[in-house]
Amino acid sequence: MIAQGRTAWLTLAAVVLVAALAPFVFSEFFVSVILTKALWLGVAAASLTFLSAYGGMVSLAQVGIYGVSGMAFANLVLADGGNAAALSPWLAALGALVIATAVGLGFGAIASRSEGIYFLMITLAFSVLIFYFFSQVTSLSGFGGVNNLDLPGLVGEPVQDPAPLYYTTLVVSVLVFVGLRYASRTPFGLA
Repeated sequence: MIAQGRTAWLTLAAVVLVAALAPFVFSEFFVSVILTKALWLGVAAASLTFLSAYGGMVSLAQVGIYGVSGMAFANLVLADGGNAAALSPWLAALGALVIATAVGLGFGAIASRSEGIYFLMITLAFSVLIFYFFSQVTSLSGFGGVNNLDLPGLVGEPVQDPAPLYYTTLVVSVLVFVGLRYASRTPFGLA
């Protein structure tokens, strides 16, 4: 049992080491478009796997909640014409997490009364609702998205150098993996 756990952690360390060397091996395009996107979509997939395996729920609302968080961040950090209400990128990130959590709790309260295919369909409907909401309410989302945002310094400038965003996404992905692994071994995850 101990050898198996040790092997799993050594495998994780080897994968993280190889992933850490990726920006030195691959082109900037591959790092920014393929690897970074694969990592954040992997977090969504991990949450789906965790919910289905340990909660018995298949939810398709994760990416919709990602969208709420992204649009909330963009609107909180954007300084429209010198808007004094614009927040620093770090405060905007915290605010976006709070807003996305509140929306997720609201959706969860509605969806919690359903089960099986009905739960899956209502969470899919929530994601579609979010998509069309931001597609049609252009005062929040612009006509083609929100551009020219100030990002937290940790992320850097992804267009010029995608490595800081990749490393940030890699660290978050590893933390999510370790957290889900820990939660699945606690009494909460085993219940």
